[in-house]
Amino acid sequence: MADSDAQPVVYEVRLTVTPAVEADFDDWLAAHVGRMLAFDGFYDARIIRPEATPDGRQRRIVRYHLRDRGVLDDYLEHHAADMRAEGVERFGEALEAERDVYPALPEDHSGNRCPNCGTPAPGQFCPACGQEQKDIHRSFWRLMHDFLGDTFTFDSRLVRSLRPLVARPGFLTREYLDGRRARYIPPLRVYLFISFVFFAVFKLALGSVDVSGGVVLDLGKQAGPPIDLSTGIPIPREPEGRAPGKQAPSPTSRPETEFGKRIKEKSERLKANPRLFLDRLLGNAPVAVFLLMPFYALVLRLLYPLAGYVYLEHLIFALHMHAFTFLMLLVAWPLFYWVPRYVPSAELNWFAWVLGTYMLVYPWIAMRRVYRQGIAMTTFKYLMQAFIYFALLLTTLVLELLATAYWF
Repeated sequence: MADSDAQPVVYEVRLTVTPAVEADFDDWLAAHVGRMLAFDGFYDARIIRPEATPDGRQRRIVRYHLRDRGVLDDYLEHHAADMRAEGVERFGEALEAERDVYPALPEDHSGNRCPNCGTPAPGQFCPACGQEQKDIHRSFWRLMHDFLGDTFTFDSRLVRSLRPLVARPGFLTREYLDGRRARYIPPLRVYLFISFVFFAVFKLALGSVDVSGGVVLDLGKQAGPPIDLSTGIPIPREPEGRAPGKQAPSPTSRPETEFGKRIKEKSERLKANPRLFLDRLLGNAPVAVFLLMPFYALVLRLLYPLAGYVYLEHLIFALHMHAFTFLMLLVAWPLFYWVPRYVPSAELNWFAWVLGTYMLVYPWIAMRRVYRQGIAMTTFKYLMQAFIYFALLLTTLVLELLATAYWF
């Protein structure tokens, strides 16, 4: 094999489809690209969405990164016909395709190769598999710095991402969908970082809340029998001479069931350990909200069936929406928990109205910017998604409460 044939290549496929099949085509294309990446030597793929053609046909460009020319030759000889037939059979004349091949990088004379896949890698990252070319034989503190940087990305991208997340609704999602991603923190990482800080602060703030179970009132010596406050029925006094704590057997009493025993046991444990129950409830909250987001993304997918986005792109929008909400609550919680003793209530109420209004309007602006529909249609879908989302949120919180109580 010639040296040029051993270099990584890009296999580019340019596609156009009619608007009528765009949504169905995007769903098919995402699955098709996944099957392409299953072939040996296909390391990466990028789907690009250029503007439509003058006659209204929608354009997609897929760029596959291959290890070398031999991988492409093997694909063209053994697999290309079957893979192309899938699209032709499904979309027919509605689909047109052109293909091209070009080198991914100039020939590497440095002698540096990626230790992961062996591809020439003169730069910081491998052009084939994407692995960063850095030495791991460093001090512990340097490794910890890299770990925190990889996990939370504490660099200039943090400010560059948080600023538009707050001030420009939908901007981050739009940038990500348009392919401008390197300058911002990935959506999942933004959400994980903000939600981690929010729930940590929220749990810390609730640490001083008294959940001991109420106020004890000393009413002195009662003139009559004690009264059950929940029903208003007098509780019969124990006859004199009976040992305290023992009850007379009732001829109509039934044996307690296992379910009743379990409920009684859980109730007694909850009354004895309210703080532990609250801690577990808060500990399960991040998982509950995280599991809610896929359902919210599904709601968006159903509301925008012709938007041209696959499910994962709706999930990116959901991640940014939840990250914004947690960030605003993270700002509001200290203000309304600690500041009232220093700031007049009138000014604080004014700020609360402004913040609450912005949090309600923010999703509408974001939907308008990302999905690019008219005011009336955006308003209708905003109200629909809000109603469905809060129903899902309430269901999730109830299930979390029941699950926490059951396993408490």
